[in-house]
Amino acid sequence: MESKISLLIATILCALIPLTSPNVDTSSTTLYVNPPTTLTGAGKNFTISLDVAHVADLAGYNIYLGYNTTVLTATNIEVDGTWFTTGRTYTVWDKTINEVKGVVHVSLTLTGVEEGVTGSGDLIRIDFVADAPGSSPLDTYNDTLVDPLFNAIPHSTIDGAVFVTIAGDIDGDGDVDSDDFYLFAGAYGSSPPSNPNCDIDNDGDVDSDDFYIFAGNYGKIA
Repeated sequence: MESKISLLIATILCALIPLTSPNVDTSSTTLYVNPPTTLTGAGKNFTISLDVAHVADLAGYNIYLGYNTTVLTATNIEVDGTWFTTGRTYTVWDKTINEVKGVVHVSLTLTGVEEGVTGSGDLIRIDFVADAPGSSPLDTYNDTLVDPLFNAIPHSTIDGAVFVTIAGDIDGDGDVDSDDFYLFAGAYGSSPPSNPNCDIDNDGDVDSDDFYIFAGNYGKIA
């Protein structure tokens, strides 16, 4: 059966969804959600990061991120191994998920440093599960970046958004149709998936199991 599906898929022209990147100001310090837009299906896991660009003398941060709990569940916060903490000693003052309010809060400072970190990279990684079709902002607020003397570092922020659709709506336009099939065809057989939205069952590849789910939702509208 797998070979028959492969033969069917092979007759379709490949197409890929273009990736987006945040429009970060290259001249000033910016705290931003990366990627700025996430398209995913209900039941799928995904990770975003909070990154900083063009910062000088950074020694700590206090950041809140809000999200829609009817659409998303935050499952994990990771600060170890990021650009900011790798090879450095630090203290985590708070690292919590408030699923009732839909808020992630992280407060962290480097310890024993006279000079902060300069450059660009990730500060925090957050894992989510997409619970149901809908949309959610990823809204940073009350955020503070500080230098070793705890002076605030001026910066701008760029928020993000997540769009959760029905399984098989690969292009995110609210239905499962031939446009999605072309995209699915392009990713079929890839492991890891060349287009994560085509890994409908979230098992790390695009195969016949995903095709059966796709076929079951073909023609449906979110």
